[in-house]
Amino acid sequence: MNTHVLHAIQQLAIYAICELAVTLYAHFIIMYTLKLIYSPEPRTQTLKESVTYCATIDLYVDHGIESFQTSASEIAFEHDRDRTLACLLLSASTSFTPVIL
Repeated sequence: MNTHVLHAIQQLAIYAICELAVTLYAHFIIMYTLKLIYSPEPRTQTLKESVTYCATIDLYVDHGIESFQTSASEIAFEHDRDRTLACLLLSASTSFTPVIL
């Protein structure tokens, strides 16, 4: 094989390892989760994802709480204290009810 092909294979392997590391981090390190129970359900999945995303932005901008959206209705936190405070803050919403998982 020529050096260009070997370099491309090496780059793909590095990319795959990095993606695996991010996935493992998200599943095993971040373990404090809130589920947003929507009532009524938003008309579309995209709208549900957008409202959840906006909740994460509000938590960060207004309160300095870092979080990660893991699905259309779940938000993950690195610390239990952040999840607990976020649950309290988000409970004022009329779109959803936050539930600690």
